[in-house]
Amino acid sequence: MSLSVRARIAFAAPLLFAAGVAAADATPPPVRLRWEAPPGCPTEDDVLVQIARMLAGRSRPTDRVVTARVKQDGERWRVVLETVADGTRSSRELEASSCAALAEASALIVAVSIDPDVALAPAPTTTAPVTNTDAAPPTPTPTAPPPVPLAPPPLEPPPPTPTPTPIRWALHAGAGAAFGILPAPAVAAHVGASAARGPVGARVDGHWLFPADAGDDATFGALRVRALGCFALLAIGRAHLAPCGGLEADVVWGRGRGVTDPRSATAALFAPVVALDGSYDLTSWLALGVGGDAALPLQRPSFELAGRPVFRVAPVLGGARAEARVRW
Repeated sequence: MSLSVRARIAFAAPLLFAAGVAAADATPPPVRLRWEAPPGCPTEDDVLVQIARMLAGRSRPTDRVVTARVKQDGERWRVVLETVADGTRSSRELEASSCAALAEASALIVAVSIDPDVALAPAPTTTAPVTNTDAAPPTPTPTAPPPVPLAPPPLEPPPPTPTPTPIRWALHAGAGAAFGILPAPAVAAHVGASAARGPVGARVDGHWLFPADAGDDATFGALRVRALGCFALLAIGRAHLAPCGGLEADVVWGRGRGVTDPRSATAALFAPVVALDGSYDLTSWLALGVGGDAALPLQRPSFELAGRPVFRVAPVLGGARAEARVRW
C-alpha cells in the first residue's frame, strides 16, 4: 500500500467515525417525554436513555406523549404518569424510596407500554465457575455442571404500591345566560368550587341573575345555588367532556312600577338539573370551561300587580355558561 493511500485512509477514518456518531445521535427518541422533577433527580434525558436501552431498538418512534410529575412526600417519592396515545388519555401513579428508583420504574412502565415484549426479556445467562481445590494428584477433567435453572422472567412489571388517587380541587368564575327564570333572557355571573377524584367529580356554584323587566310594570331578579355531580366520559388530548346531574335552588324577587303602591314579592323554587360540561386544559393548573344545562322546576311561582298577572316562571329552565378554572 502506498503512502498516499495510507494517508487518505488515516484522514477519512475520523470523519467516518464522526458521521456514524452523528447519525446515532440523530435517532429520534421512541416517545415524547415531559419529565418534571425536583433538582437532584434524574433528568429527562436520563429517563429517555433508560427507555431506549430497555427497548433496545425494537420500537420505532411513536406519537405517544408522556407527562411525568415527580414530588417528594416525606421520605417517599411519587410520580404521576399521564399518557396520551391514539387520542386516549390514561394516568398511573408510582411510589418509590428514592427518585432514582422512581425514574427507573417510570422508564420500565413507558417501555412496556410501547413494546410489551420488554417485560418478557430473559435475564442474562450466567455459568458457575469451576475451581480445582486439590493440585496434586491431578484430578480428571470435571464434567460440565448441570445447567442452573433460571427463574421465569416476570410477565409484567411489579404492581406499584397501592395509593389513593389524589383529589384535584378547583375554583372557577364566569358568566353566561339564563332562560325561563325571569321574564326575559338574563345575564348571569357565577363563582364556585369543585373537587374530583379520578373520573368522578362534584361542584357547587352561586349565580347572580341581573334584573330583567316585565314590560313597564315590574322588574325581576334572581339568586341561584346549584350542586352537581359529574362523570368524565370523554377525553381527546387536552379536551374533556362530562355529563352532570344535580339540584338547584332559586330565589326570584319582583318589584312593581308605575302604580301608587309598588309592592315587592319574593318566591323560592327547587329544580332537578341535567348539564353537559366541557373543558380545555391550557396548563396543568389553568383551564377554560363551557357548559349548558336544563332544569324542571318543582314549583312555578307567579307574580301579580294590582290584581292582574305579570309574570310566571317557565315550566322548563335553561342556561349556558363560560368560565375560567384554577386547579391544584
